[in-house]
Amino acid sequence: MPFKGQIIYDSLIEPYTILFGKGIRTDLEAIFRRLKTKQGIVEQLVDAEGKRQIRTSLKPRAPAPDWKPIIAEMVAQTDRMRRADTPIQNATLGLLRVMAHLAQLSFEQPNMGVDDLKQVRRALGNLESALYDEELE
Repeated sequence: MPFKGQIIYDSLIEPYTILFGKGIRTDLEAIFRRLKTKQGIVEQLVDAEGKRQIRTSLKPRAPAPDWKPIIAEMVAQTDRMRRADTPIQNATLGLLRVMAHLAQLSFEQPNMGVDDLKQVRRALGNLESALYDEELE
């Protein structure tokens, strides 16, 4: 509860030792980072006059440059990159093409989903196979 610009509590606080496993710790840290980035940490609930005013740690960010034309050019360039000398080079060019298309998609559809990563997984699999085949030779 806010009182004179401070967050107060009305109870006893007693520490308890709670141990979390590595998996839960990792998940909690990821959730905290994501929330801190998107919503910030609440620093103030009321202003000096006692009126409700929630202030967070988020700072206004300068707008990002318009990357769409540059990414469109990258897509056009990588679409022309179809043949190389080795299977590894072909696989890396395939991955480069897929990544350029994925970047373009992310700017056109900001709410892209996990399904949009299937081509990336396939291209990475192709590269992994090419690298594995190279090791066997």
